[in-house]
Amino acid sequence: MPRSQETLEKCLSEVLDGKNQAAKKYNIPKGTLMNKIHGRHIKTHGGQTVFMKGEEEDFVEGLITCAKWEFPLNTLDLRLSAKAYLDRIGKSSRFKNNFPGYDWAKSFLVRHKYNLSDRLSNIIKRSRAAVDAEMLSSFSEELTKTLEGVKPEAIFNYDESNLSDDPGKKKLIFRRGVKYPDNVINFTKSAVTIMLCVSANGDILPPYVVYKAANLWNS
Repeated sequence: MPRSQETLEKCLSEVLDGKNQAAKKYNIPKGTLMNKIHGRHIKTHGGQTVFMKGEEEDFVEGLITCAKWEFPLNTLDLRLSAKAYLDRIGKSSRFKNNFPGYDWAKSFLVRHKYNLSDRLSNIIKRSRAAVDAEMLSSFSEELTKTLEGVKPEAIFNYDESNLSDDPGKKKLIFRRGVKYPDNVINFTKSAVTIMLCVSANGDILPPYVVYKAANLWNS
């Protein structure tokens, strides 16, 4: 809480407790205190926002919902949504052509930093995004039955990791604290694939690297 707001809150608390010298003590006009007590002319400190608090909260909810539906938006989408809303309700704003600038979008994210964050997204294909908890649980149960009685040195796990040459990552807006900021698309860029295979008792096979090329330099 800003210091001026904190001082005002202390002064109001003392006034409500019957301490008549509070206004003089904190050097706050009595008219300001009366307005606060009776709910008149209440505004936030600093410049006033174009949208009301409830309108901004609706934007926040919309951004979180879009990310939840695997269609996260970026700051340009947020600005376009704000313009569309202003045009639809017929409200004239201080923005040129009702189109907020980049600075407004950044300030919006700062105001709602406890609910939103713009992060680099992980690009994954829709087929991978479709895997849910039920599918993983079913796979785990079947794997347990299949491996029953098999020695650890005979059990190998194989996995791959892609190093993309052009990941095409961009900052998108997600709910604050989301663990995997994924951007689900139907295509991915080319990548170098590194494949690893490890047995259950810790033996590691040499890694295998797959390049997107017919011929490679010896180096």
